[in-house]
Order: sequence, then C-alpha cells, then structure tokens
Amino acid sequence: MLFPQASPESAASQIARGLTATMNAEIDRRIAVRKESWTAFWENPQATPQEILEALGTQAVTALTASSVDAGWFRSLAASMGKDVAEFIPEQYLDLKSGWKVTLNPDGTATATPPAEN
Repeated sequence: MLFPQASPESAASQIARGLTATMNAEIDRRIAVRKESWTAFWENPQATPQEILEALGTQAVTALTASSVDAGWFRSLAASMGKDVAEFIPEQYLDLKSGWKVTLNPDGTATATPPAEN
C-alpha cells in the first residue's frame, strides 16, 4: 500500500461533529433573530417603541423579560467560552437603544421614553 488509509471516524467523533454543526447553526440563527427583533422594535420606521409596547398591552413585560433573558444567554455563552460577547454579536443588540428608558408596570404594560432632546 502506497498511502495508508485513514482510519474510519469513530461514532463518537461523528456525533460530536454533528452536534457542533447543530450548535453553530443555532447560534447563527439566534444572532439573526436577535438583530432582526432589536431592529424591528428600536428602529422601525412604521411604529415607535412606545407604540409597539402599547400594542403588546399586558404582554409587554413578558416580551421585554424574554428579550432580557435572551441577551443574558449570549453573555453567558461568551463567558463560558472565555470570549467577549462582541465576538458573537455587537453589544448594541443586547441592550436598550442608547438613551432610552423603559419602565415595567405591575399590570404587564411598559413604557418607553426616548432620550431627552438637547
């Protein structure tokens, strides 16, 4: 035999390769959804953040809490890998738009206050 044949990949290696590909695809999907959702809420030309919160009604706090948990997921993932979260997604997509304030109300509604104009 001129060239030795590579030994076949073990079942564990095949599974690990498949899991890694699946996890990378999920991270890429979550990054895309996060950017799209953030932009739809904060930079939508058709509705202001306050109008969107009003349309959410008593589900506004739930939506904002889910968004906060999702942002935490990105930060935790980065920390677990010893990386900065910005290596995955620009940090602007993980926080309120600069200068804005959001108030969560006990009835589930929320208000978004834009930055003060100078």
